[in-house]
Amino acid sequence: MDRGEVCGLKSQLGRMEEEFYSFDLDAEDLSREFDPSELLAALKQKEQELILAAELGNALLSENRQLKENTITLHEEYSDRLEELEQEKHTLQVKFKARQAEWESQVCELEKDVKELNRQVERLSESLDQAEKDKSHSIQDCSEQNQRLIEQLNKAVQAERSLTAELQTLKNEFQEKNRSLDQEEAVLHLLKEEVVLLSEQKLALEQRINTVCLEDEALKGSLSSLRAQITRLESRSLEQALQSLHGSWRQREGSRQLQLQVEELQEEVCLQDHSQSLHNLSLQSEIEQSLESWGHEKEQITREIHSIREQLQTVVDLETSESPADSIFQSASLHVALSQLSQLAQTLARTHSSQVGLVLFISLEEHCFEQSTVKGNLNIPFSHRRTTSSAKRIRAERTPGDKPSRRQLQQAIRDRDEAIVKKNAMESELLKSRNDMMLLNNQLLEAIHRKLELSQELEAWQDDIQIVINQQLKSQQQRDERKHQPANSTNSLAFLRRPSRLNTENKSFFSLFRT
Repeated sequence: MDRGEVCGLKSQLGRMEEEFYSFDLDAEDLSREFDPSELLAALKQKEQELILAAELGNALLSENRQLKENTITLHEEYSDRLEELEQEKHTLQVKFKARQAEWESQVCELEKDVKELNRQVERLSESLDQAEKDKSHSIQDCSEQNQRLIEQLNKAVQAERSLTAELQTLKNEFQEKNRSLDQEEAVLHLLKEEVVLLSEQKLALEQRINTVCLEDEALKGSLSSLRAQITRLESRSLEQALQSLHGSWRQREGSRQLQLQVEELQEEVCLQDHSQSLHNLSLQSEIEQSLESWGHEKEQITREIHSIREQLQTVVDLETSESPADSIFQSASLHVALSQLSQLAQTLARTHSSQVGLVLFISLEEHCFEQSTVKGNLNIPFSHRRTTSSAKRIRAERTPGDKPSRRQLQQAIRDRDEAIVKKNAMESELLKSRNDMMLLNNQLLEAIHRKLELSQELEAWQDDIQIVINQQLKSQQQRDERKHQPANSTNSLAFLRRPSRLNTENKSFFSLFRT
């Protein structure tokens, strides 16, 4: 279900809520203003609204599942990115170890060079002792040593260039990592916004759940009031039926007694003389008056039976959800009215099996009115049983529709909470990886500082060696000036200028590391 259908369901639910709150559910107002068919239609409409609310819950659940799938895909992308960072870390460590091995090899070479230079210093000292004997040989040795130093200096310049190139590449890699961290921060900000939206949706869902619960409680209250009203009407109709049947039984007994009296009087009339004819006529007038009174009472009894029949017909219409226009009451005799009452009782018995006693009661009343009181007393508990059974049935029909919707909403809330927990775990892992990257960057900077310190120490050592060599050469030059001609002294001065120039070049080279 897409977002358009979800919005349509929400708008429809809002309209149904407005219609629900505009409808008054007071029991007395319902009994005065609405008939049972309209009440049943309203109940069906409310059940449809509950079904729509359940569909809305299902739509929200599917949307929550989509969000969960999005979080899973983000987690997978994050894990892939973390693996790539780990691989880059491993490659950097391998490069660092390789550079460290190269630096150690260079240090070993420099130590060898130092040892060699120490041996050269010793040889120079020996040559200085023998300088007076073999000046040319010592000058040649010094030139060879200077050539080797120049070559070493060139090698150092090349090493410096390679180190600067490596430093530039490391800087570029560090900048790229910073860019990736900025991108990850943007993704984290988006995730936080999504969490805020999910929390707002959670509050909206909770409010809707509360409104649905309130509606359910109101519907339950209206149903209970309607059931109580139906039971009261049924009990009243049964009481009135019993009273009318009891009155008709009394009237029938009176008519039987009157008929017996009439028969006795007719026999007496046959035996009496013509002298009592006047008295007999007065007796016949009394009998006619009694018969006329019985006719009026019979009409009253039929009217009462008709009213009882109409009340039972309304009960049957309520139970069977049929319109009362199909069975219009027509005026008939007492026997026909009793037969119609029997038919109504049979329809009630077909709808509810617990009212079989009512059919038996009315059928027996049609033949003999003597057992009406006992049958009426037995019929009242059956009516209560029927109302209780119908209440249980309605409750059983309502509860299975409410439980799944609540379960689905609870499941949606639990899925949303799990997504938030996973997002928090993802943020913690992202912070951990960021801390690891910062630690690696710090270690890399420390290694660069150590290399710079070692280069500065090497520069100072070369300066010291150069100073010692210059001092020795100056002392040798002074000795040569004392013993040889000025031409030789000029050659020695030219030789001294060359190391000083080399010293300045060396200082300018190592000044790059200081900057």
